Amino acid sequence: MSGHANYILFAGESSWRIGVVQGSRVSIHCIDLTDEIDVTQTAQSIRQALDQKEYRGEAILLAVPTAWCLSARVPTQDTPRKDRHRTLTYRLEEQLPLPAEQIVADFHDIDNLSALGVCTILERVQPWIEALEARGVAIHLVCPEAWLTMQDLLKNDPQCDGLVLKDANYFDLFYLENEKPIQWLRSACDTNELRWHLQTRQIESGQSLRLLVCGSFQAHVDALRAIEGLEIEVVENTDRSESACRSADRILSGHAEPMINFRREQLAVIDPLRHIRKPLRAAMVAGLVLLVGAIVFFNLRVVHYQQLAESNENEQTQVFRQALPKVRLAHLSPRSRMKSEFNRLQGIRGDSDAVPEQPSALITLQQVLRGLPQKLRYRILEMRIEPERLLLEGQARSHSDTDTIATALRNQLPMKIEPPQTQRLKEEGVGFIITAAPKETPTVAGGSP
Repeated sequence: MSGHANYILFAGESSWRIGVVQGSRVSIHCIDLTDEIDVTQTAQSIRQALDQKEYRGEAILLAVPTAWCLSARVPTQDTPRKDRHRTLTYRLEEQLPLPAEQIVADFHDIDNLSALGVCTILERVQPWIEALEARGVAIHLVCPEAWLTMQDLLKNDPQCDGLVLKDANYFDLFYLENEKPIQWLRSACDTNELRWHLQTRQIESGQSLRLLVCGSFQAHVDALRAIEGLEIEVVENTDRSESACRSADRILSGHAEPMINFRREQLAVIDPLRHIRKPLRAAMVAGLVLLVGAIVFFNLRVVHYQQLAESNENEQTQVFRQALPKVRLAHLSPRSRMKSEFNRLQGIRGDSDAVPEQPSALITLQQVLRGLPQKLRYRILEMRIEPERLLLEGQARSHSDTDTIATALRNQLPMKIEPPQTQRLKEEGVGFIITAAPKETPTVAGGSP
């Protein structure tokens, strides 16, 4: 089997069936349970039959027969919002021969005043769900089979007043108003009993009925046509189980919601994400592998770029030592030192072949100390003297004192003093940075005449 498929389990008293929907194809397979004597062995046989249909742990809808269900109409007025479902369950209990603790119920609203309650007996369904779940069969939804069939048929013809579904030994009879089911009856395969139900409904409603019939029971249909005011439309070539499969397929695919679902309360799913647990775990592992791969990749790139940087620096150092063997690099990089030497050699002007000497740092220090004002209170934190740059960092009382220091240096140093950079300190005073660079000498257009 290729492609995605949805699986439906049809429960039964003596036999179970598997519905498989793949695209537009619907197939139903019976499970041979003649040799099984208990729920455990039957569940194992069901799992083996599913494996033969290439089941891989997908979410399954369990369709229960009408014989496992009971229904009644309950009032919905004066129900609290928080405990509405529990309140309606107790109201349904009043119309059933079973206590609320032994049933699991769901409700389909008819109007603002009433709802149709449908329940199943807990001890009849719960052992099957537990046995199947223990063998890896993910029961995601539990719905009445007749309701699934009705949901599919009403999708194509929602305007009918009633719906009759025939099974081997009984009829399912739905009465509808405004496209909503208002009553669900189970009738024996007896024409007189079915006629009585329909005639009673006609009398209660006071109008003629349009009845939709699904199943092969022509003799019964002919007898029903004799009822005055009853319009019958037969759905040809439609199997009720196949209709239930199509409806379940839309529900499992997320395109529709079930009208009735017993997978709640005592039958609730313990882990709602279990049917996607494997792909979710696979996605998490894939994400982790991708993250680890990205970390390894970027670390390799960092090592590669570090090796390139070291290689380039070594090449620059070799070139520098070949070009200027007598000059020390000190703490500067070869690139910065080469640029400094290049700028110094550009000082050649005119016809003179002399290279201007680089000023001594001691002379610059002496000029700075002479230029600093003597009558101000300030603090020098750092003084940095470089061939092409002077940096003075300190602290003063005010911005005006900083300007005074910069003006004094301008008058003393043969350099271009930049405006000081200042910053107000948290406690008191002003922090400042003063930078200076050699003054540019005018370029001579040609040599001396």
